[in-house]
Amino acid sequence: MTQKCQEEVIRNFKSGHLNLLISTSVGEEGIDIPDCTFAIRYGIKSNEISAVQARGRVRAKEGRVYIVAGSDSGVIERESINSHREKLMLEATNEVKNMKEEVLKERVS
Repeated sequence: MTQKCQEEVIRNFKSGHLNLLISTSVGEEGIDIPDCTFAIRYGIKSNEISAVQARGRVRAKEGRVYIVAGSDSGVIERESINSHREKLMLEATNEVKNMKEEVLKERVS
């Protein structure tokens, strides 16, 4: 789709003229749809960053992300790894946020 066509589809989705939006993994990043209530990820083996991005598309308070995959596809195992890595990222981010400025400067340089 052209950029103009994509923008029109997003506008129609946001306004309620469309109630279903299907995209490739490109839709995981950069699209902001505040009332999105759920996303379905189908058979995609991703990394922790794209898993976080996909969940970020679901902005509604009670929103959910569903994963559809075959039992022997490895997708569920990969999502488990992604979840663990995401926890590690959050822990590291919090550690850096709570560091004293002089300690941070010392570690970064």
